Amino acid sequence: MEEINEKTPDEKIKKVLNITDDKIKNYKFLIINLENNNCDIVKSPRNISEILNEKYSIKISHMFFYRFFEKENYLIKENIVIKKLIW
Repeated sequence: MEEINEKTPDEKIKKVLNITDDKIKNYKFLIINLENNNCDIVKSPRNISEILNEKYSIKISHMFFYRFFEKENYLIKENIVIKKLIW
């Protein structure tokens, strides 16, 4: 007989993203440009600050992001969405 191996949706997602690998858990923030759908995934608030400054000429201190994301999960600034990733 054929063995039935059904996985829950969460198990399927984990397999696709390989979330059990600690490397992916190092990435903490997703940055999405709503005008052209470009995105970046970064490890720290310092990286957020650097990308916003270099790509979009938006100057915000990395300390602002540290404090902001302690309480909030996303930020929208000038057609840029920054989302805190929770693994």
